[in-house]
Amino acid sequence: MPDEILVSIIARLPTTSTTRTSILSRRWKNLCEFVPDVELDFSRWPHAWYQEDWYRSGVTINLLKNFVTHRLSSSSKIRSFKLRCCLTNLDLNQFENCICSLGKSGLERLTLSFCNCCMSSDNNHPFPSRLLSEMPSVNYFRLVGYFLKPNLTTKYSNLLQTLSLTCVKAFPGGLECVLSNCSMLQSLSAVYCVFPSKIRFCGPNLPLKSLMMGSCQGIEEIEFYASNLVTFDFHHSQVVNFIFDHFPHLQSIYLEIKNNNIMPYVFGKLATDLPRLESLSFASRADPIYQVNTGIGTFRELRRLEMHLFGPPKINLLAVIPILESCPHLLEFHLDTANLQCNEEQVTDHNVFHSELRKVEIWGFKGTDNQIELALYLLRNALVLEQMRVCCCSKLYSVLSRAWHNLPADPWSPETREDIRNKLQGQALSENAQLIIQHAS
Repeated sequence: MPDEILVSIIARLPTTSTTRTSILSRRWKNLCEFVPDVELDFSRWPHAWYQEDWYRSGVTINLLKNFVTHRLSSSSKIRSFKLRCCLTNLDLNQFENCICSLGKSGLERLTLSFCNCCMSSDNNHPFPSRLLSEMPSVNYFRLVGYFLKPNLTTKYSNLLQTLSLTCVKAFPGGLECVLSNCSMLQSLSAVYCVFPSKIRFCGPNLPLKSLMMGSCQGIEEIEFYASNLVTFDFHHSQVVNFIFDHFPHLQSIYLEIKNNNIMPYVFGKLATDLPRLESLSFASRADPIYQVNTGIGTFRELRRLEMHLFGPPKINLLAVIPILESCPHLLEFHLDTANLQCNEEQVTDHNVFHSELRKVEIWGFKGTDNQIELALYLLRNALVLEQMRVCCCSKLYSVLSRAWHNLPADPWSPETREDIRNKLQGQALSENAQLIIQHAS
């Protein structure tokens, strides 16, 4: 078998499996040196006595030094390097020297994950500022379980495009320092991090295009002056103050504020601040939804609207109709009703045509009278509707994977499914409308 094929096979194995297979032959062992993606986990020690800090720190440095020396001497490029370890009693200068040596050899993607014990409040080391400044080829950096402190004397990597922070504590000025020094940073994600009460994404030349903040603590206010920002995802436990100063290219927003009704804000101040937004998704309590009907702002350019509603019983879904009217150029409407109990006594007297609406999805559809009434309204008033999809399942957004996942739900009974079809089939005003009734989207 040619070496190229063997290297391709080895590259698809975890590093631990690759190491084990190297005993098969000397040729196989030599080929392991050419695996471009490496993952090392020094936090899993095989014996209890490895848990002693003084021993563990020495073993970590020695293993890392040996690995780096061996790989650099083989002249084989490491494309991606993932390392998990504990920094307690570790010589950070030696540790940084090892990582920087890899970074200078053409490393493109770096992930460093540290144990919780590294989050000691008396840790004043400026790491990882030096890493960002001495690894010229790294374009992706993920940091887990450490601090982010300002270091005004260090110039960071000009090639870094993606920065991912997980369980990181950012001190005042730490995040802003990174943003001001990484001149090509396009994507930033922060999950389960701790931030100062006020953070700023500002700068006339800020290249950031994508920003995601999920389940972070401490934030009370976020200010934006971001000329290139296109997408913004925000998941938080409390309402925060957004200051949108300058954002000419912002197109898409997802907002989720747990256990809060943000609908008055979304269709009030946010509509005023971002009238030209193209895609809006949010999750909100809906208590009571009818209060939104007064003072609704207009999203003049909105093309896609997605609403995940939850709250107390007796919610009238027909109250979303004025919201749709405030989006005159809407192309897609997605509504999650799985966590609502609908008011069955409400009917609609609205008769406004939606001239551009082409796609509708309703999740958590149980076939209640209120759900049927809303679906009928949309079928009968969307002039160019191409597809209506009603699904029994709901959806959940994962901040870690940044993707939607179907949530399990009991399927419709054959009688319920047939009843839904009988009530909705053939009701569309548009001749091209397709009705899809299915368990999951």
